[in-house]
Amino acid sequence: MHRDVLLAQDPQRYRAQLASDRLEVAVLEKEQAELTITELRRGVSDQKRQLRELELHLRQVQDARSRDSVRHGVQLSLQHEREEAWRAQCGQLKSEIARLEAAVRRAEAERDAAWELCRELEEELARIEADVERAAQERAEEEEHLRRAAAQGAPENFQEELARAYRAAEALRLTAAQDAAALEHLREVAQDVARRRLPEIVAQLSSPDPLDVDTSVASLGVHDRTEINQVARAFDEVQQEAVRLAAEQALLRGNINAMFTGLSRRTLGLVQRQLSLLTHLQSRVSDPDQLAHLFRLDNLTTKMRRNGENLLVLGGEEPGQRWSHPAALVDVLRASAAEVEQYERIQLGQLPAADVASPVINDLVHLLAELLENATSFSSPQTLVRVAAHALPDGRVLVEIHDTGIGLSPEDLAGINQRLASPPVVDVAVSRRMGLYVVGRLSQRHDIRIQLRPSDTGGTTALVMLPQRSLAQAA
Repeated sequence: MHRDVLLAQDPQRYRAQLASDRLEVAVLEKEQAELTITELRRGVSDQKRQLRELELHLRQVQDARSRDSVRHGVQLSLQHEREEAWRAQCGQLKSEIARLEAAVRRAEAERDAAWELCRELEEELARIEADVERAAQERAEEEEHLRRAAAQGAPENFQEELARAYRAAEALRLTAAQDAAALEHLREVAQDVARRRLPEIVAQLSSPDPLDVDTSVASLGVHDRTEINQVARAFDEVQQEAVRLAAEQALLRGNINAMFTGLSRRTLGLVQRQLSLLTHLQSRVSDPDQLAHLFRLDNLTTKMRRNGENLLVLGGEEPGQRWSHPAALVDVLRASAAEVEQYERIQLGQLPAADVASPVINDLVHLLAELLENATSFSSPQTLVRVAAHALPDGRVLVEIHDTGIGLSPEDLAGINQRLASPPVVDVAVSRRMGLYVVGRLSQRHDIRIQLRPSDTGGTTALVMLPQRSLAQAA
């Protein structure tokens, strides 16, 4: 109602108000471009840090191999194959850094385009304000001219001048109304695209499987005055470029997932061969000390296998191996503890006689191993990590993992629980919290609820709620 009244009383002022609103929207777009550049640069920095760490690790492994080549000749071939896999990963990271840097350059170009759009809108607003001032001055001059004609006693000239003034005023009013309507349409469509359509497209393209996403964005469709039409075309180009950039980012995430999957499958193949070799060596060694070292190496290799499976999970894949029959919960917990480096610190307490359904076993072993690994890593080596479980009346089973570490702040707990409940899109931060991403993905796959809470005795307690459909009837 306010706009309708303003349009009827003062079309030029209404036009200026609409131009000001459009300028505010353009400024918001420019600020969003700046945020995108900041995020991309942070991604480049993280990828370069990962590359440095991987190259340093590769050099350390090569140095260790040269020092221990005589003592550990059995593992030389396997280490060489792992080094080749790491070198391939270095190449992938370098390619990823190049892609991100290209994305930074494109985002900077988008930011510059947004700056240019703001400048054009400011000029448009200045022209509109000048039109308002000029129209007011013309009206004042026309009224003064009419007063003079009336004062000179020339009624025939007065009527002619008055009619001409009315026609000019009506033409100005129609032009102002048309411009105001065009600007109103431009503002409404631009706001709909900026606040609803573009965020929807970006959210769909950010999903783990962005297939069949409708990336079409309606044109503003303004064809009135030249200046307004130029602004509309510029906004059309900006929104199309934003959609293109979002689509390229989705393709980039797909390439990263493919890289994760390829690297993990190659690594898992090498790790499986190493496990077979270790099993063979264990069967032939009788010395207790050497056998203990082989068992330790077997445990570390199992952990490497889980890390490779983490990449498969992040890439949206599932391990090929599946259990064909249910397994007891106690056996699932023992298998999870066996994959933890400090497995001797894990103490199993009272457990219900419950069986885990066969489709859930592999993922549940993986999920619990990540939580147990986290509990042992962030608590004192002299303490135990205690595990217990309870059968609930509604058929569910609650697994509790207690550690006595330093604990987490309420803010950190809230952030971790949020990521576990709603795993975000995989990005460069995954290298710092890979376990959380994997646990969140696995729990979503089987509707398993996970929550971290402060422990009553200090440290942190992880609660894992197994739904009834993930359990089988006890044998």
